[in-house]
Amino acid sequence: MRRLSSLCSGYTRTTSPARFCDRLVMLRQGRVATAGTPAEDITAAHIEATYGVQALIGEHQGENYVVPWTRRAGAGQALS
Repeated sequence: MRRLSSLCSGYTRTTSPARFCDRLVMLRQGRVATAGTPAEDITAAHIEATYGVQALIGEHQGENYVVPWTRRAGAGQALS
């Protein structure tokens, strides 16, 4: 059995990793915020904590999707 692996880096959107990755790592300021499967890690709480964005997460025709909805007040500012 041949095993395939790949690295998807620099995603600014989470829909592609939600659909195509077996495992993922979310980074916040260069540090691991979460690591696991998309089902474990792509949650509204993780996305808001990591990126400061409230997101709508769902499934359509058997495929997962993520839609950034609103930015949390103060998100995107440098953290101390």
